Amino acid sequence: MLPMLFYQRLGLQRVVSALGIMKRLPGATTRYRANVAAASRAFSAPSPPKVTPARGERKYRVGFFLGCFQNMIFADASAATVRVLTHNGCEVVTRKM
Repeated sequence: MLPMLFYQRLGLQRVVSALGIMKRLPGATTRYRANVAAASRAFSAPSPPKVTPARGERKYRVGFFLGCFQNMIFADASAATVRVLTHNGCEVVTRKM
């Protein structure tokens, strides 16, 4: 994600667009838009709290590891995983890389 951020912040995105490079690469525009959307979500998605209490009676205490990729690209899946675990009586302790 960092290269994509630099690509946008340094103005390279405007240069590539002005030169029409993306139009010459088959399928590049679709992949590029998907990557930009993922980068935007990744840098704005909140991380789960360090400890999320179980809903109802606590039956288990589990650890949930967020690697850099998991938290950046699949932030929605991470949040859903924590919700499912807590719904099933797990206290979730989240650790980041």
